[in-house]
Amino acid sequence: GGDLFAENENKDTPCDCAEKQHHKELALNLESQMVFSRDPETESIEAEYAALDKKEPYEGLRPQDLRKLKDMLIVESADMLQAPLFTAEALLRAHDWDREKLLEAWMTNPENCCQRSGVQMPTPPPSGYNAWDTLPSPRTPRTTRSSITSPDEISLSPGDIETTMCEICMCNISIFEDPVDMPCGHEFCRACWEGFLNMKIQEG
Repeated sequence: GGDLFAENENKDTPCDCAEKQHHKELALNLESQMVFSRDPETESIEAEYAALDKKEPYEGLRPQDLRKLKDMLIVESADMLQAPLFTAEALLRAHDWDREKLLEAWMTNPENCCQRSGVQMPTPPPSGYNAWDTLPSPRTPRTTRSSITSPDEISLSPGDIETTMCEICMCNISIFEDPVDMPCGHEFCRACWEGFLNMKIQEG
């Protein structure tokens, strides 16, 4: 049960000692055991490889997964830049699909950014329209906007609860619901945002 690889002060292993003492059979036996035994260093290396083999195998993105991520990137960029989806897609493509690079170029000079990307500078959507396809929302607002004819008629008292408006359906977001906050500062109700994302993902 001794260590076959142990060395004495002369750096000789048990096999070396047997050979020097002319015990050929013993030397051959020890040598064969050394060949078929595991060196402690080798064991630790093999243990590391075994641990690597047990790790979760890496899986690349499927085409449909990549398309979903791409659609999400386009939608989020369109919202941040207040631009139509096709404009956001062209801008992203011109900036190697790197949103950070696009935003940096946009902040520096939006007109130049659009020109270099081969698209026109987007115009802000009309009031009451959403930022992507400029179509009125089919949903009925919960607020009676038609009764307000001029800003002078709007009166708020200090006790009024501050409400947030969804910029897709133009309805007030319930105080019990957390709105979807975008980096650009716009806020949407979760029903509108999820519905819009699902529609765009299905189109893709």
